[in-house]
Amino acid sequence: MALDRYRQLLWQEYNQKPIRRGVKVLLLLVLFVGTVLSIIVPSYISIEQNILYVVVLLFVLLELLETKMHSITRLLTSSTSVFPTTTDGYENLANRELSNLESRTAYMLNYGGGSDSTSTAIRSAKEKQLETYLLLKYPDKDHIINEEQVNSVCNAIVNFHRYHHEWDGLNIRFYKNQASINGIKYGDAVLGLGWYTFADYDHRPSPMSGHLNPTIVTERDSMYDFALLNRWYMDVFQAIWSNATTLEELLEGEDTPAELERWQNRMKMEDRDVQEWVRRVSSDQPEDIHELFPNYDLFKQIAEYSESTMK
Repeated sequence: MALDRYRQLLWQEYNQKPIRRGVKVLLLLVLFVGTVLSIIVPSYISIEQNILYVVVLLFVLLELLETKMHSITRLLTSSTSVFPTTTDGYENLANRELSNLESRTAYMLNYGGGSDSTSTAIRSAKEKQLETYLLLKYPDKDHIINEEQVNSVCNAIVNFHRYHHEWDGLNIRFYKNQASINGIKYGDAVLGLGWYTFADYDHRPSPMSGHLNPTIVTERDSMYDFALLNRWYMDVFQAIWSNATTLEELLEGEDTPAELERWQNRMKMEDRDVQEWVRRVSSDQPEDIHELFPNYDLFKQIAEYSESTMK
């Protein structure tokens, strides 16, 4: 909301050390002048005026103390949670109403797209009518870890069309970067972050793991923590998104997975044209960071202030 944005900017300005110290110096100066006047020219200042002066000063001091305590309380009661798996974290996010989103958008950075966590996130975004930007791993053997994961991406695309072909809010791209982040962001209200690990652990069924790793969920109430992670996630997401491949480009390329080619041919035989849906999830997609994230500058400023206070 606009009022909340201005409040955050005002609070950010006040929390700068020179401004805080200036306010304290000004209050001390007023106190000193008032005390001197009450001593030097007592005949001009009645007892009632002195009492009023002391009461006003006490109220000002109490307000400053309460403001500082509120700041400390917010830092100590952080709205950040850690979930044992990505599935747990995404289910928690899916159960939230998120009715107060300024920007009704969702940004998802995943790998294969076939996990329960991704399916839950997509259903939740659709139910909440959020414009959704989804990044999946580019499905060819040169960029993905194994054939199983290639099939996972292909199956995810087929299922997106099967269950969400009527949804106008889905945008899909495929990245060739090395996978590292498992992330989901709802507007500027909440952010979930996990990661992909690559190792042959004895208790892992695959050398790549994502949904079994913990997930951190942080909310906007944790203003400084959220601003730092949110700014970082927006930077990473936009850099990957702007260099990723659309679904239309993937299907028209020379390395289109055989499974997707068979799917397209099967749809044609069944007289079901998927090209309109492919164009819809591939076209008119913003790439500039300010177009992708309308409040980017605000959270960049808050993040920069948070960094300065930590030095």
